[in-house]
Amino acid sequence: MTAFKKDIVDCFSCTGIDSSVEQQVEHYHGNLSNIFDKHAPVTIKSVVLRPNTEWYSDHLNNAKRDKRKAERKWRDSKFEVHHQMYTEKCRTVDKLLYIAKETYYSSKIENCGNDHKQLFKLTTHLMGKQQQTPLPSSS
Repeated sequence: MTAFKKDIVDCFSCTGIDSSVEQQVEHYHGNLSNIFDKHAPVTIKSVVLRPNTEWYSDHLNNAKRDKRKAERKWRDSKFEVHHQMYTEKCRTVDKLLYIAKETYYSSKIENCGNDHKQLFKLTTHLMGKQQQTPLPSSS
């Protein structure tokens, strides 16, 4: 931090008195840009965007947002009342999540009807197993 302060003081102290306002502004702008590049360089961050699942809804998103808001309020205040509100929001989000997944997967299973082949494909997919096709030997 002291190096940053020193660079800023040096930037303002080495200007000429008889230079025009435009030259001084250009000088300060160039020096301050260099100082910021030196002390706070631009970094590139990558954000992972995951596709939304079919059971995720706006209602669930709003509930999660409310839960996070209650958590921030509790962490700032440290009051027991805010902690109770936060835990209640957690329970609500958990229930909504469970219900959303349950209804989605129940409807998928019901859509299979009496078609056992589709039902087995669905259960294999839900279990996360990869179907590998047996290939003939190369002999």
